Order: sequence, then structure tokens, then C-alpha cells
Amino acid sequence: MKFLTTTVLAAGLCFGFMTEANACSRVTYTSDDGSVVTGRTMDWFKPDEVQLVLSPKGVEYSGLGANPFNWTSKYASLSVNSYGFVNSGINEERLAVDVLYLETSDYGDLQPGEKTMTSGVLTRFLLDNFASAQEVADYFKDEKFRVVLDEEKAKLLGAPFNVHYIVTDKTGDNVIIEYIDGKAKIHHQKGRIVFTNDPEYDKMLAIKDYFKEAGIEGGMPGSSLSQARFVYLTGWLEQMVNTPFPEIKEEIPGYTFADQTSAMVFSLMRGVSTPYGLVFDTEHLNNTSTLWRTISDVKNGVFYFDSALLPLTFKVNLNEVDFTKPKVISPYKDHIQQGDITDLFK
Repeated sequence: MKFLTTTVLAAGLCFGFMTEANACSRVTYTSDDGSVVTGRTMDWFKPDEVQLVLSPKGVEYSGLGANPFNWTSKYASLSVNSYGFVNSGINEERLAVDVLYLETSDYGDLQPGEKTMTSGVLTRFLLDNFASAQEVADYFKDEKFRVVLDEEKAKLLGAPFNVHYIVTDKTGDNVIIEYIDGKAKIHHQKGRIVFTNDPEYDKMLAIKDYFKEAGIEGGMPGSSLSQARFVYLTGWLEQMVNTPFPEIKEEIPGYTFADQTSAMVFSLMRGVSTPYGLVFDTEHLNNTSTLWRTISDVKNGVFYFDSALLPLTFKVNLNEVDFTKPKVISPYKDHIQQGDITDLFK
């Protein structure tokens, strides 16, 4: 009873930070053998015109805004795009990048002469230009441009494009970028990590600590609130094994530890997904259905797209992809059959 009381009190204190943000979630799993697998959910109150996009290197891009910061891509990538912006992806150097909603983002005021990059384009910039989390952390120590609210993407999404970003490299190193009080705030952490929505990451860690002290495995909340998902995922992620299950290997011929780690992250992301079929309510974006999930086996170069609208899961082996050929696939409109679709990107 003492434990339950402590946990409930902690929940009451923690959820005082509650805001109405959409319910995307993201994790990084790492193991002692060097496995690195990321997973995320995409939750929103309407379909997002999802596409799988292969983008070659050497392409010129604009940061948009009043005085665009422009660049030429150094690395090719495979991404999942929503309404044309990069929502989740991995580049040829095995840098995985995701963008999630953060209602409290504050990009500051544009100053005379500053270069601009809209909030919906920055994910593209990260995929195109960096091979490691350390490179990202070093680059964002100085302000090279002003991130500004992406008004065009906001019209498509039906909500302000206030977001934060996470990158994970093949060593299991992670960098989170948030815009707080007009400045880029960097969180740099190696190993297993959980990333959701509001509040900002510092405050989210404090919420996690409340439950940690109370015994997180016994008191994980289960609502669709960002804070609950953060604590829920942290509790399960910390309990995940570092070694193969010999019983499953005996049951499934050819089963590898890479198969197991991807399956474990799949189970995490499916478990935290918000059920499909909820009544869409734009006033309560915490309660929006999961549209799709992605899993990136960063170590082995395998990317999965998992639909929540149809029983479809797609696999792409990046080691066999021809990154010189641009390609856009609409998994629903193009009537793609589930399974390994690597051949579509050769």
C-alpha cells in the first residue's frame, strides 16, 4: 500500500506538467554486442499521405523561410515522409533521424541577416549532412541559422509545426535537439533512451525519476499521455535482455540475434501504440491513433515500416539498396505487398 500511495502521489506531481501534444514515441535499444535498434510510432488525428522516399546524395535543398539556408546533401537516405516532410529515416552512414511533436518549442524571433530553416525541413538537413551523433552535437553548438515555424506544413497537419528532433548513430550514441527560449538545447546520451513529447526533455527526466524512486517496474502508467508513455517505455526498455533467447532460436530455424532485437523493439512500439479507430478529436491530440511505426536496425542496416491501418509490414535491406536512384513509393496507393521490398529500391 505504501508503494501504491507513493506511485500515485508521484503521478499526480508529474502530470502537473501535462500538455496536449500528439502521441508519438521513440526509443533506442542497445546491447552488449553492439546492437543498435531504434523504433518510433507516428500518431496523428488524420492520415498523413505517407511515402517511402529514397534520396540520393548531391541534391540541392533549401531551408525555406525568409532568408533560406541552403545545402547540398552529403549522404543518401531512405525516409518515411508525411505530407512531404521527412518524419523518420536513416542515411547511408546509418544515422537514424526522427522528429516528434513538442508543443512548447520556442524558436525565438528572427534577427536581421539571419539565415532561416523551417522546422519541417530540419529533419532533411540532419539526414543529409551528418554521419554521427557527435557531429550533430558539435555542429549545433553554434547557431548557423534560425529555425522558424513551418507555416505550410502546419496547414497540412492541422496544428502548429512545433517539434523536437533525435538522431542515433551506429555506435548507439543519441542527440536530442530542442528549441527552448529561442535557442537550440542539446541533450547528448549514449545507450538506451526514450523520447516522446511534452514537456521538454529535462522535465521528462524528472518525471521518470519520480517513478524510478517508487520502483518503476511495478508502477508504470498506461495512458496515452506523453509522460505516461515515457515512463512506460523506460520501464520496459530497462528490462530488455542483452543476449539471445536459445529457446526461440531452436523454435525458428535461422533465427538471429538481429531478428530478436528488432522483434523486441517492434513489441515495444506496438505495445505503446494508441488504438486505431478512436474518434479523432483535434482538441485532445494526446488521444490520436497510431498510423504507422518504423524500426531501424542501425547496426545491420535494415529498415522496417509497420502500418497500423492495414496488416502490412515492409522491410528494406539498406546494404542492397541503390542509393544513386531516387525513388518514391506510396505503400497504400501503389498497392505494395508486405514483406521484403528491397528490390523496389535497386
